[in-house]
Amino acid sequence: MRAPASSRRAPLGAPACRAALAVLALLLGAAPPRLARADDAPPPPDDPKVKATAFALPHPDVEEATMVEIMRTIEAGLKKNPRLEMKELDTRLADFAQETPTEVIDAARGTLKDGQQALAEQRLPEAVAKLDEAVARLAQVLPYIKKQELADAMASLAVARYQNGDRKGGQAAFVELLTWRPDYVYDAAHMPPQLAGAFDDAARQVEKARRVPVVIRSEPPGAQAYVDGKYIGITPCTADAQPVGRHFVTLKKEGYKKAVAPVEVNKKGDPAPAILLERSEKYLLVEQARAKVETTLGQEQIAPESENLRAVLFVEHAVFVKASSGKGNKVDVDAWLYDLRTRHRLSHVRQAVPRDQVEAQLASLPQNLYLNVSYEGALAAPVDKPPPQSQVKPYYKTWWFWTALGAGVVVVGGAAAAGYLIYQGQAASCDAKAGCIAFQP
Repeated sequence: MRAPASSRRAPLGAPACRAALAVLALLLGAAPPRLARADDAPPPPDDPKVKATAFALPHPDVEEATMVEIMRTIEAGLKKNPRLEMKELDTRLADFAQETPTEVIDAARGTLKDGQQALAEQRLPEAVAKLDEAVARLAQVLPYIKKQELADAMASLAVARYQNGDRKGGQAAFVELLTWRPDYVYDAAHMPPQLAGAFDDAARQVEKARRVPVVIRSEPPGAQAYVDGKYIGITPCTADAQPVGRHFVTLKKEGYKKAVAPVEVNKKGDPAPAILLERSEKYLLVEQARAKVETTLGQEQIAPESENLRAVLFVEHAVFVKASSGKGNKVDVDAWLYDLRTRHRLSHVRQAVPRDQVEAQLASLPQNLYLNVSYEGALAAPVDKPPPQSQVKPYYKTWWFWTALGAGVVVVGGAAAAGYLIYQGQAASCDAKAGCIAFQP
């Protein structure tokens, strides 16, 4: 039976024609077309983060509190840059000098994990003991961990006490948690839903508690003070309206180790004892290198002593910040960005800001500092000049173009002719057979 005349038969020479076209494309220097596959090549790896740290330069005519606010604003902006591993100077020093209590932190986390496992398996006396120990250990290393870890440990301790039959102890643990972490959220998906009411009762108890100011002092003075993770000011300073109970004070001062101390706020408002700061043993190396670098700031390449900063702190990008008194109530802020791998200047930003608007006015400085900046750490190679236009012949004036074109025409013509002959031969043989279906051109 023969198919209707409207049907079409695909010419058998089409594959040969496609092959001929591919050969012609190769002759002309073009790649043959192909289908893209998802597994052709692995995705490119994420760009590694560049280690960065900001350095404050001497500022004799700028108040300590103003300079601290400048540095805090710039450091906060640098931390938002996804291409940077931004750490503050004291953290870098602690890492280099091995002052970070890594073993103590690991032990505290291990105890917390054991306590939470015992709680999940309802080994309640063991869970209470382990979690009580974990809270005490985590409080000692609070400057080096996320505060959420300590808060979660306190919440688990409260649950363990409740389930172990100690309702009073469980309520006290919830109150202690909410006293210094009032925004903590009870997660009923991971904690017993039936204790959500007890958590709310503790929150109401903290809200009704008496609030008194607390004076924070340090030895030596001039440290940044944080109460429960919130910045208060430069010591000596006063934290207003703190609910009665235990709070955590963290102190930071350049050249000294971070310090944390629990402070008990009582109804009388007695001042907390001064917190002693311990000098960083490796800070002198940074201080000496920074003094040498300052003499060459602004130049295309800074002093070789910058290599010491890189060796001591394992830092690749350095932001040097200098402030000076400007006109009226303004302060002039200069920030230089250098790549310590090449010692070359990458950018410089100068900005005058009112002293009472430092945070708002300087928020965009870190972003501006990294506009059109390379993160690679390699000097740009000189670009060779292109040859004069007259020396470059157009491709259609070259012998190889016409040779390739002629060869391609011969190949395409031969392939097309072969395809047509094949088609005619198969069509004739098809007509000679009964019951053959042919698709007529």
